[in-house]
Amino acid sequence: RAMGHELDSDVTPLEAGLDFAVAWERDFIGREALLRRRDAGANSRVATILLDDTRAVPLGNEPVYAGGRIVGKTTSAGFGYRIGRPLALAHLDAAIGEGDPVEVDIARRMWAGHATLKPAFDPAGARMRRMQGA
Repeated sequence: RAMGHELDSDVTPLEAGLDFAVAWERDFIGREALLRRRDAGANSRVATILLDDTRAVPLGNEPVYAGGRIVGKTTSAGFGYRIGRPLALAHLDAAIGEGDPVEVDIARRMWAGHATLKPAFDPAGARMRRMQGA
């Protein structure tokens, strides 16, 4: 998450997925407002979109669709060499959950993918093992 892309003065730690780093038990400026926001539930969140087609070239600021309607926009994007596919960070409606299908509009062409709130990596190293055997 980068300042000016996924983070800015309008994005709280709740929307950025950084609420684990908030010292909730301590007093700080804005604590009461952040607690109210947490109790009300965030209406958006930062998520990773893993695109299915390796030919997709997301750049950032593309609209993201689910069910035929815009549910967010990409912020940062690139090719994930460790996972072998393009990916993007995006601000998405909070209703979009883990594994939900989405489409990214890149230059008026829709590219399928899915949202994840988890890190995008290959914990078993399966992709690397396949490449070594090739």
